Amino acid sequence: MKVQTLLLLLLLTPLAIFAQPQHEQAQRDLAQELMDTPQATQEMEKPESGKPLFPRLDPSVALNFTIMNVPKSRGRIAFSAKVDGYERIFVADLQSKRVSTLIDGPGNNSFPAWSPDGHQVAFVSDRFGNNSIFVADWDGSNQRAVTNGNKPAGDPSWHPNGKSITYYQEEEHSKHTNLWNTNLKSGKSQRITNFSGRNSTPTFHPSGDSLAYSTNRFWPGWDVCVFDLTKRQEKCILKGKNSYCRPEWTKDGKEVYFSYGGGKELDIGVVTPGAKQLKNITSHDGREYDPKLSQSGKELIYCSDNNTTGSFHISILSEDKDKELILIDSPYSIRFPSWTDQNTLELEVARIKAAQEEQQKQRPLPSHLEE
Repeated sequence: MKVQTLLLLLLLTPLAIFAQPQHEQAQRDLAQELMDTPQATQEMEKPESGKPLFPRLDPSVALNFTIMNVPKSRGRIAFSAKVDGYERIFVADLQSKRVSTLIDGPGNNSFPAWSPDGHQVAFVSDRFGNNSIFVADWDGSNQRAVTNGNKPAGDPSWHPNGKSITYYQEEEHSKHTNLWNTNLKSGKSQRITNFSGRNSTPTFHPSGDSLAYSTNRFWPGWDVCVFDLTKRQEKCILKGKNSYCRPEWTKDGKEVYFSYGGGKELDIGVVTPGAKQLKNITSHDGREYDPKLSQSGKELIYCSDNNTTGSFHISILSEDKDKELILIDSPYSIRFPSWTDQNTLELEVARIKAAQEEQQKQRPLPSHLEE
């Protein structure tokens, strides 16, 4: 069957590191270690379970999500929403204006994060008890554990080279969390920070040389700090009476978006590390969380609460950041968006080509060509 015919059939089918105390650090380039395979400090033991990986919602549930204003940037936005008592992960294809289920059980599944090439998605699941980090292919298939589930883990973030994932993991005392990194090929994990308090929501600088993250070590509230992996130095770029959290680097690495405020009033801001003043991006009543940029870096999305129901939808700002529109709305509360520029059509074509190449490799040579 021709590739075009196969593709048409598929489209018609519903798509169902490192901060230890300074005196304890070895003299080494930590940024380079993330580019390579980290040394083992924690072995990954994949848990066994007889639970099925794909219990499904009724497909009609996806019809409750509406893509209201399509941005110039296309691709796919993954997000989590609580439906029928469980957190589930959905994906919105901006090309087709269609929402479908991506990760649906067992247990709660949330906080999706696309790999740099958009071919994989990391997420958090409690299917084995504690929250653990998992990775799946772009369509939700081939789900596999990254962390062993012995200690709760969350907030996955991909290294720019796509070879490893950084996340927070709880210490023996549950009030403390630190950042770890796991190499996906070797399965080996390495501690990044060794601080008190809760250190979470890591995000890599585009160069891979530093991490921005949220910490509650400095009273009051939350602050945003940056750790230079080469110099092994931490610098807190946002501190004060307000809480600052959930950083997101711009694509050129010159600025950081974040949520800030307190109580029922939280806005999105942007700051240049080292600058004294921040710029406010949103200013309406309510709460705005989880800023994420399009692959081009020209459009910003975030979760904004709905004054009528108290739930969150995904909003988008125009390229000049002067107009806010609702991008994805639903009767559910939507959180933790992640945006890749890869669309479903491109991914399907890539999968078919890969399958054909693999089939070609396995096809035996005609007898007259064999040695």
